[in-house]
Amino acid sequence: MYPVTCLLLSLLLADPSIHAGQLRLNQIQVVGTHNSYHLRPNQSVFNLAVAVQPDAKEWDYSRETLDQQLDHGVRNFELDMHLVGDVWHVMHVPVLDPQSTVRDFAAALTVVKAWSDKHPRHVPVSFLMELKAEGTMLRRGIRVPEKKDVEQLDAIILQTFPRERVITPDDVRGTHNTLPEAIKADGWPTLSDAAGKVFFILHERGKNQELYVDGHPALEGRIMFVNAEPGEPVAATTVLDNPRDRNIPSVAKEGYIIRTRADSQGRSDSKGRQLALEGGAHILSTDYPLGEIEETKAFFLPGKQVARPNPVTAPDELKQITIVEPIPAPPGK
Repeated sequence: MYPVTCLLLSLLLADPSIHAGQLRLNQIQVVGTHNSYHLRPNQSVFNLAVAVQPDAKEWDYSRETLDQQLDHGVRNFELDMHLVGDVWHVMHVPVLDPQSTVRDFAAALTVVKAWSDKHPRHVPVSFLMELKAEGTMLRRGIRVPEKKDVEQLDAIILQTFPRERVITPDDVRGTHNTLPEAIKADGWPTLSDAAGKVFFILHERGKNQELYVDGHPALEGRIMFVNAEPGEPVAATTVLDNPRDRNIPSVAKEGYIIRTRADSQGRSDSKGRQLALEGGAHILSTDYPLGEIEETKAFFLPGKQVARPNPVTAPDELKQITIVEPIPAPPGK
């Protein structure tokens, strides 16, 4: 073994946490929650919903508040949003399953910002926002978004989080023409540089994404990333929800940040969870987070870590690193 390698290994073994900041955002794994805002519906409404739609029986659960989830190690939130007038309300299904721990998108950001302020240099927190359409058929006042409504999301984010605490497509793309070029050439920011920050992913590929991307072919000037097909000029993040998807390891090795689902409500087989942990996805979403149910049924990273090196994309010499918050600052800062 070369002397330099021996020295590096000895330093890592002495205190592996001091090198955690060298990992890049696409070289770690974190746990997220599905329907992160959800509260159990009113019993009478719930009974009616199940009678009309048997799958509604899966709505019988409540999430902790967003800050409580952060305390229990969650670092990604999924928010379903409906446009009520000019306000992006956070809820699952209007009328039938509307209960939420946060009224709207701005309120959700305020909760996370307050927690972030109290926990400087935390592992970055990410959000997936899905802009729902079915609410227009269920509740008066819910409308189909226009371009200005989708663009409004950027403004809402910056009204809560200072620009320097948000990781944006511009930060990743740098001087490159497209995001795929950038993540291939330069990669994502390091964990040290990204500590204490947040980032956002528009979690759909339909009309609303088209409205958001229009005029910004590589997401120039935009605040959110998008759920894109690898190779597209706007692609840096993607959603491959099936943990059995054989494309996950190869897409992860190309530098994209991937969200997958480790389980889903009523379906939490150990094989799917293990594939999620091993496959290389970066955000592992669960319906059974720590803090809400007994530990024997919950999904979490080995050792209940808040984050760990990605088993597929982390450099071999950093795969055994322990990631501990607060993340160490870069040298000289």
